[in-house]
Amino acid sequence: MAVHAANYVTVSGADGSKTSFRLDVRPEVTFTATSLVMTAGDDVVEYPITDYRSFTLTDDNESTAVTKVNGDTPKAIFSFDGTLHGEGLKAGSRVSIYTTNGQTVASATASATGTVDIPLNGRGVYIVRTPEKSFKIIKK
Repeated sequence: MAVHAANYVTVSGADGSKTSFRLDVRPEVTFTATSLVMTAGDDVVEYPITDYRSFTLTDDNESTAVTKVNGDTPKAIFSFDGTLHGEGLKAGSRVSIYTTNGQTVASATASATGTVDIPLNGRGVYIVRTPEKSFKIIKK
């Protein structure tokens, strides 16, 4: 019998929105007093507990069955490997990366196909912001 690790984690927000993250390694999920923390290799994503309803680990990308969430907003999927890669974004939407003190590190506009690639150099804690969602990543 083969055992497969989850390929995606989907976080369902308290407002019903969903964001999926492609995983290269099996994640560790922990909680602090105020946050849900997912660690996959050297990447860490942190969500405030008040902002999410549930998270699901799956082998399949749930967004292949659902093309839009909340009206005309596509469901976004993010992955990290030295570069922040986003898919399923609304064409022309702005994705920005900030330091924890609010300084803009990088910013890009989603292509006509709803993708964006933003190089992320250096270690640290960053805030990723899209028009629909914000989340924290830690690059070790």
